[in-house]
Amino acid sequence: VLEAIGTIDCAALTASTSEGMIRLAGILPDAEASAATRRLAARFPDFRIANEARPVARPFCAPLAALWRAGALSAEPAPIRIDIAKRRWVEEEVFSFTVASEAPSTAYLQVSLVDAEGGVVHLLPTPRTLDAAIAPGASRRIGSDRGTRGGEVFEVAAPFGKNLLLVLAAERPLFANVRPQVETVAEFVPALEAALSRRAASAVWTMFDTVPRNAAASGAR
Repeated sequence: VLEAIGTIDCAALTASTSEGMIRLAGILPDAEASAATRRLAARFPDFRIANEARPVARPFCAPLAALWRAGALSAEPAPIRIDIAKRRWVEEEVFSFTVASEAPSTAYLQVSLVDAEGGVVHLLPTPRTLDAAIAPGASRRIGSDRGTRGGEVFEVAAPFGKNLLLVLAAERPLFANVRPQVETVAEFVPALEAALSRRAASAVWTMFDTVPRNAAASGAR
């Protein structure tokens, strides 16, 4: 089945067959999802095709594909959860959200944001906030309000558009050293793959939009 689909950059797929059905799961670049289904239908005309792979735009598919290949993304509920107040954030707003843990023991978080231009900003741990532990059953807010002592304030800024918010949890810190707070997807993904080859992790993710202040004001009128 995977041979029939062919090699797709930025994808990670698994396939299963049963009772006349081919079922795909994993991560697919959104532009390739329909083509993959068509290739399977042409190669296996007697099978129904259930393409359950998540279509994700580039460059967001690259870290998600790495996580799928490592088994960090699963159909089973993850032991961590992202609670984010809204899906559209405006320039200069203070960005924050909460991570809740249902893990049976202390977990260590790696929280990263990927923007549409392929930039990566690590929100936890950082050179300023090294403690990335979360206790069983606890919640942890990422991003402080302006004027809060001891916290980091994350302000919405360019580039605007789609963003991937990615939270990983492991029994020990995923990276031996804190990653540079700002890097690129091309730099982050190989390091992530290497880390996941050494240590199991669970991951959850969500998408949100950012817009410039003048665009938000125009939309309100």
